[in-house]
Amino acid sequence: MDRVSTGVEGLDKMLGGGLIAGRPYVIGGPPGSGKSILCTHFLLDGLQRGESCMIVALDEPPSEIRSNMSAFGWNLDSLMAVDATDPAACPGLNPLRKVPVDRRALACRSSSRMT
Repeated sequence: MDRVSTGVEGLDKMLGGGLIAGRPYVIGGPPGSGKSILCTHFLLDGLQRGESCMIVALDEPPSEIRSNMSAFGWNLDSLMAVDATDPAACPGLNPLRKVPVDRRALACRSSSRMT
């Protein structure tokens, strides 16, 4: 079974080599539990491997996410981002807004080119 690295070596070891490829995963937890950090590790690992990566910003604009993650020395300038913080701009994402804020994280990574 193909595995995809989470970008966190210890977690990959616990998972038997990473996440099973081609499956959706939901990262949940209370505020401050590290959901955004884990997702960013996952995306940065994909970018370093030359994969296409995208983040859908549901609660804060991509510029704020990039700024927050820069505190770790991470540069997300090459990360494709969808700013879904304005409900009028992305009406199709409105159902996602009903999920509690402390339980949302959406990151996409693909070995094929996203357009």
